[in-house]
Amino acid sequence: MGRIILTIAGPWSKAPDLKSDFDTYFEGSDDEFAEDFIFVARRADAINADDARAMRTHEGLLKATIDFDQDAHRWAEKGVRLALNAIELGAVGVFVETACKAFTPHALKSMNPKDAHSLFHFYVEVLGDGQHISTEGMYAFDLPEVTAPYSAHTLATAQAAVFSLAARMVCNRFSPVDGGVYRASESAPLYDVSRGQVSDDGGDPYQNPLAPWVLTLSD
Repeated sequence: MGRIILTIAGPWSKAPDLKSDFDTYFEGSDDEFAEDFIFVARRADAINADDARAMRTHEGLLKATIDFDQDAHRWAEKGVRLALNAIELGAVGVFVETACKAFTPHALKSMNPKDAHSLFHFYVEVLGDGQHISTEGMYAFDLPEVTAPYSAHTLATAQAAVFSLAARMVCNRFSPVDGGVYRASESAPLYDVSRGQVSDDGGDPYQNPLAPWVLTLSD
């Protein structure tokens, strides 16, 4: 099952008139959400002072969620269209909860909801925790995350491998094989591919329930 969760902030005192197949509900402003949004957007160098000011003065939040068992790309497209329509109605920011990504209006205005690469950019993030480079957000396509351990010497190649494999899975419908191998390009290092363990997340709605693909440098 795939899942998309969006939180959209705007200058609204009541729910904006947005037609959508997503489940939606509206609530008032949330200062903690605003500061979290600004922090994530600054981490990606994707917000300016005017954007931050608009986020801090938002008046309402539209929550949009959908669970699906098929047609992942169609639902992903619908999510981007919902975000774009909200921007047209004055939204000041869109937070992709399942990927911890923050988008301001100017970051979204040129996004093409029919383009698979745009969908990947919208829903998927690649982050490091000091030991692993991992995707976050493949849940939006009903796909497993991709992760790879790294050292100081292998950070760049691990990041390239994780990003490349995840993008191919989303944009080219590529299916990895447990026990197979993968390389990001002809000159890139070879990685062994294996299936990891399912996370015991206690029912966290933001956590991808699928066992991740693990990339390990071949000997």
